[in-house]
Amino acid sequence: MRGFRHDDALGRRLWSLQNELWLPLPRTATDDEEGLKVFLRDNVRLAPFVDVGGLYSPSTSKAGVRSGYGMGLRVIYNIVIFNVDYAYGVGAAATGGSRGKFYFTVKTNLPF
Repeated sequence: MRGFRHDDALGRRLWSLQNELWLPLPRTATDDEEGLKVFLRDNVRLAPFVDVGGLYSPSTSKAGVRSGYGMGLRVIYNIVIFNVDYAYGVGAAATGGSRGKFYFTVKTNLPF
């Protein structure tokens, strides 16, 4: 779950919901423009999100529900989607250190 350390959940039972909404960038190209503005309009999305999950039987942290929110950027390039996210863990279950974290992920949009 974005916003929390992943080593707390290794080998343990957990559940999670990770919802995000993809929105077009505001004020990008119109139909008669070319180049970078068109690429931004067609292939880049803002992605606000909220994550919620539960952790059970941990060895190094406290069991319970965790949540976080954040904002991401999605860049769609052919069959690849590049994700850059900033997530902030909230609540008493947040682990030590900084609650805000950056994540970079590469995915494919091929149907499987």
